Amino acid sequence: MNDDVTVLTDGDPGLKVLLMSALPKATHILDWFHLTRRLTVLKRILHGKEAIGQFSSCYHDRLCRHLESLKWRLWHGYRGGAINRIMELSFTLRLPSITGKRPAVRLRRLIKELMRYLKNNLDSLVNYGRRYRNGQRISTAFMESAVNQLIDKRMSKSQQMRWSLMGAHLLLQIRAELVDGRLSDTFARWYPGFAGENQLYQVAK
Repeated sequence: MNDDVTVLTDGDPGLKVLLMSALPKATHILDWFHLTRRLTVLKRILHGKEAIGQFSSCYHDRLCRHLESLKWRLWHGYRGGAINRIMELSFTLRLPSITGKRPAVRLRRLIKELMRYLKNNLDSLVNYGRRYRNGQRISTAFMESAVNQLIDKRMSKSQQMRWSLMGAHLLLQIRAELVDGRLSDTFARWYPGFAGENQLYQVAK
């Protein structure tokens, strides 16, 4: 099987280990949507009324610049620069005049988590801007949105014939085997007299 593929994930360590064990030649990329979602949370706190009211304009402007600079560096794949920006954010949030304020405490906790997240996925950070300009995928957000809509529709309690959890799980197994090209072999193993791939695809569709 050709495992020289590119895979985008949310950066979960367990998923990454599983991926690399199954596809050792695969290129792992940290999904841009999941990465920037963490930055969005930081920006929401920083631009909230509480932070604006409790931080002096000097420090607030500095934090905003560092955060925008961090996003820019991540977009262009500057790993070292991104780590430096996080350290600068953390340093500013520990200055005596703001260190004890509630927004600063929340931001420090989230920045610490972001630092750990990036270090765990440092080798999965790419030049997202270049990939985007080349027409390459940088995010699975559109797929996740479609999946969420499908699941919401099919598993809604208002549906007369909605999917059960077990039914949805089994359906996904079938579709995965069909996409991987393993479904024909599975049916042949279960039913030795099965007619073959043409009939299988008619059933699967």
